[in-house]
This record gives sequence, C-alpha cells and structure tokens, in this order.
Amino acid sequence: MSASDGHRALGGALAVAVAVAVASATLPGCARAPDVPDTPDVSRLLSAYTAPSGTVDSSQPASWVEEGATQVDLLGGGQAHLLLARIAANALKGVDEASLPDGRGEIVRTRVDGVATVVVACGKASNETADVSVEIVDGAVTPLMWGTSHACPLLQGASPRVSYDGRFTMYRYPGTDVLVRLEGTLSGVEADVAVDFRLSGGRLETRIATPTGDVIVRRDGASVVARAANGTFRCNPAQRECARDNEVAPPSLR
Repeated sequence: MSASDGHRALGGALAVAVAVAVASATLPGCARAPDVPDTPDVSRLLSAYTAPSGTVDSSQPASWVEEGATQVDLLGGGQAHLLLARIAANALKGVDEASLPDGRGEIVRTRVDGVATVVVACGKASNETADVSVEIVDGAVTPLMWGTSHACPLLQGASPRVSYDGRFTMYRYPGTDVLVRLEGTLSGVEADVAVDFRLSGGRLETRIATPTGDVIVRRDGASVVARAANGTFRCNPAQRECARDNEVAPPSLR
C-alpha cells in the first residue's frame, strides 16, 4: 500500500465509522442520551498560537532560541511534509464527504452525539496503524481528532526513516491549517517528544515555553522567526540574538 493509499483508506474508514455511529442513533421509544467519552481539550493550545503570551527582549540573549531551532528541525525543518498532518486532513475530508442517514426508514431525524473510532493503516507495513477517533456533536463532525499512532511514518523522504509511536491530538482550522499535539517517541532518531505544532499556509510553526510565556517559532533560512506578545522577531540560534523583524537586522541576523 502506498502512502496515498493509506491516506485514502483512513478517510474512507472514518467515513464508514461515522455513518455507523449515526445509523445507531436514537430509534422510536429510545430516549437515553448516548454515552460520549471525554474528548481532548485544545483550547489552551488554540489560544497560544493565536495570541502567544511570551515576550522577547532584543537587548538580552534569548536562551530558548536554540531550543526552538532544534524543535523545528526535529519536525522536519519547518516544511509542511509531516504525514500525520496530511493524514488528518485527508481523514477529515473523507468524513465531511460521508453520506449520513437522512431520516429515511426507521431512523428518526434527531440530534446525534458520539465518537466514531476506527483502526486504520497509516503506512506500508502491517504494523503501521493508527487508532483514530472523531467527535460528532448535534449530527456534525467537529474539527477535533485524536488517537494513538503505532509506527506511523512522520516525515516524507526522511533519512533515516522517522516514525511516531504515541498519542496525538489534531484540530482542523477552517481551510487547510491544522494544529497537532504529539506525546510519544520518534523512532529513527530515537527521541521522546512532547510537542505541538501548527501547519499554516504551507509552513510549520511550533510553541516554545519561555520564562515570560509561550512564543511561537518557525524557520526562515538560517534564522528563527518568533511571534510574541510584543511583536515579531528574527533570531540567530547560534548567537541567541534577536531583532524586531520590521527593523534592519544586524549582519549576524541576516
């Protein structure tokens, strides 16, 4: 199975799961509300990426700049070629296009809440699978998806091959942007990860906790660009220097 086949399989399987979940909705004479498990809370992450709380002092060395550069590099250098995020986009597209029951026959048109959960292939090998759940509220699929990855490929064309084992949470913004939280292990580089990132406009940005709060960083060539509460800054990871991005940077930051 190719990577694209895996993506289509994920989307198709989720679409079927959603249809089954809705088809088992309340029938005549049944009034008990469905048992909906707790879903991940991503409200803090959404706020952090929208309005980061940390500040940058361009007159002081920024000790977190190296950490930011390392974290972006761990996630593929800042390019939007993470397979987990593409899987999320394709899966949610498949769910969106699913044909849900419309009240015909014995199924009563009603409010449907629940969680559809499936096991899907995420790679070529038989052990490369993901347990994926999506939430349904008032009969509509929400932007939230979560689950567990078992040796799912993380990056396209990575050498050595990097795969991910562990939990993930994904949130789809309107359009194609997606927020991802990972808590697990990367094989191939043998690293434990507890990171989150957002793919926006074809670029990857990630969150760094600094002494003043969260700062959102991305790669731009050799520089790290940081979004903070007090503006946007361009930083040199080697020298830990930052300058406002709308100002002429010193030679070391160019």
